[in-house]
Amino acid sequence: MSPKRPSIRRRELLAGVAGLTAASASAGCLGLGVGGSGPAPGTDDSTDWPERGNGPAGRSYAPDALAPRSGTSQRWATEVPWITDRPVVAEGLVLLPTAGPLVAYDTESGDEVWRYTPEVEGQPWFHSPAVRDGTVFATFREARGLAALSVEDGSVQWRADVGPVSAPPLPVEDGSVPYVFVGDRRGRLTLLDDEGDSEWTYDLFGEVTTLHAPDRGLGQRAYVGTSAGEVYAMYDDGGSPRGLWRRKLGGKVLSMAIDRGGDAYVSTFGGPTVRLRGGAHAGRTDWSNARSGTLQEGLCAVDGRVYGANLATLDALDTHEGKTAWTVDVGNDVDFTCGPVAAGDTLYVGRSGAVDGYKLGGGVGVGGTRLEARRFRHGVEGSPAGIAVADGALFAAVESSDGPSRLLALDPA
Repeated sequence: MSPKRPSIRRRELLAGVAGLTAASASAGCLGLGVGGSGPAPGTDDSTDWPERGNGPAGRSYAPDALAPRSGTSQRWATEVPWITDRPVVAEGLVLLPTAGPLVAYDTESGDEVWRYTPEVEGQPWFHSPAVRDGTVFATFREARGLAALSVEDGSVQWRADVGPVSAPPLPVEDGSVPYVFVGDRRGRLTLLDDEGDSEWTYDLFGEVTTLHAPDRGLGQRAYVGTSAGEVYAMYDDGGSPRGLWRRKLGGKVLSMAIDRGGDAYVSTFGGPTVRLRGGAHAGRTDWSNARSGTLQEGLCAVDGRVYGANLATLDALDTHEGKTAWTVDVGNDVDFTCGPVAAGDTLYVGRSGAVDGYKLGGGVGVGGTRLEARRFRHGVEGSPAGIAVADGALFAAVESSDGPSRLLALDPA
């Protein structure tokens, strides 16, 4: 479903204020983050981004990470195979999923360190991997499986045939014992132990599209979204699958993020963004925001706001009531293509021909407009397909329709 374009009158207004609009969640200036001055700039240049959404909860936020704020300088750029998902960063490596191999690049130099290609017919088509305690969990769509690799050299520790995998893996722990959830196109959820053996499988309704877990020390627990518009809260009950709750939404589940209280923010195709309760009254819809449209490539949850992009607009929603706090509109000529992700006090999103950095608070609110929301723009040849923030840099995987795809490492200017 195509996102709704602004009217001519609204476009004229957007052009007059550098392409920014605001739909305020309350009266007055909303330039600050919820609850005061908002997040502080990150300063740590040794952080990782070990999963597609940074962690099991999928909030896509690294609060302490040093990253570009006012501009960028290019650390390196390297040509890469056809990109199929977001990169992840761990233990000095950028792991890039492609249609052929999973490739590991050195974060400092951009040199290739290793690559893994399973022995299968056709193209594996990797999802974003997940890294936990020196192990890379890699799922691949056409090869019907998951491999546990050494992050040091890419050697195979074990491999499991769990069917036509349709989402990135979800590693969890029960005490010190690691497990991993895997979902597939048949609607089957599988829990594997640390040797790749199946603990159990559970049949859901629809292809698994998202897999996340609350980060409150709850062991083997997963929130699962499907193509049939269902969200399940599942857990392991002594070696057997159990459901906590199940919720039917209006369309295919595209993205999800879970806050620290266990509430889930979910975007559906052609439908609203909703907040589902995770504590008391678990699974109940707390609010629904249809104005935001289809927030597709991923959600980012930070400091009382949840952020998403729907091709034409970048939206910030207030997590308490679900109202739109601010919006950035790129008009008819370009599209938002990936993100958003955040580090410190800055939000990053890919658009046709550029990677943009925005203030998490949305800039300064004056009447019905937003000013000075964008911190910087880094031009690229192509469309960013995935962003990660780690190791003091912003890593952007960029697809090109008329040239080679590239992986970029961008330092603060």
